[in-house]
Amino acid sequence: MSDHEDCRDLTILSADRTFVASNGGRGDWTLKGNLLIFEGPGGRATLEIARIDDNRVEVTDEHGTTGISYRCGAAAPAVRIDI
Repeated sequence: MSDHEDCRDLTILSADRTFVASNGGRGDWTLKGNLLIFEGPGGRATLEIARIDDNRVEVTDEHGTTGISYRCGAAAPAVRIDI
């Protein structure tokens, strides 16, 4: 997934529930309802997500900032998150 339509700064969510962020951060991810939780050596982050369509979700961070994240298709052969 990426915060850019052209999939720059890609975060890969793998089927084994691990992630690799574009900045090199790594850890585990969990989906609890509409909350996507990232945990790793750098701490924990929780994002509220709402499905827009098959390729986009609205994301709200812990500070209330919203944005759109995009599925990157073949660039990230990881998992599909259905909400």
